Amino acid sequence: QIRRYLEMRAYTAHDGTSLFTFLGERALHRDDPLVLVEEAEEWLQRQQVLFPSMHTLYRLIGQAIAAADEQIQSTITAQLTPEQRTAMDVLLDQPHGRRGFVFAWLKESPRTASTKAIRDLLRKRETVLAVGVHTADLAMLNRNRVRRLAGLGRSYFNTALKRFSPDKRHTIMVCTLQDLQQSITDDIVEMLDILIGRIFKAAKEETKAVQATRGRTINSSLLVLRQAAAVVLDLQVPDPDI
Repeated sequence: QIRRYLEMRAYTAHDGTSLFTFLGERALHRDDPLVLVEEAEEWLQRQQVLFPSMHTLYRLIGQAIAAADEQIQSTITAQLTPEQRTAMDVLLDQPHGRRGFVFAWLKESPRTASTKAIRDLLRKRETVLAVGVHTADLAMLNRNRVRRLAGLGRSYFNTALKRFSPDKRHTIMVCTLQDLQQSITDDIVEMLDILIGRIFKAAKEETKAVQATRGRTINSSLLVLRQAAAVVLDLQVPDPDI
């Protein structure tokens, strides 16, 4: 009687199929279960369907997120060559420095602006471009999910990435490397701007110092120049007398 009065109906298996399809599309944009629960409840309200148990909702959301992850992985990995996959795995295994690896080195943030730091950033950019995954087209994917995957790649240690399946590992690394390419380029431009600013500041301070030490001499010379110019411009003074 309450359902008829509210014009609602009970949740059925058919509703579960339709809800799963809806959640699969939403999961391509975000993978936060709490947000997806809210969107699932809003969908059920629009369909005038009573809420199922939270266990049922979370099960559907988990399946939708997994299906969306598989779709994203297949979209990205289908564009990769065996050489690119091997190159990414080499980044995880190739040592760099005393205790680190190349992929960890690529993710290190620069400390201070200097010519040495710029050279280091240029080497990082060359390393990223040499892998070749910058050619992978991620435009069809939601930017929030791409940024999320890039964030995972920045936070995971090499050992954690190597425990994933190859498709999941390479998907995360493609997003991370493309994000690193952009951020490294931004860091280079920003550092260059800082260094140029330092050069201008140093030049201005040097000019002030020179003017302070040579001020009297310059003023005296300007006075002589003014007197000489007055003689040269005076038409009453003959040329031989100038």
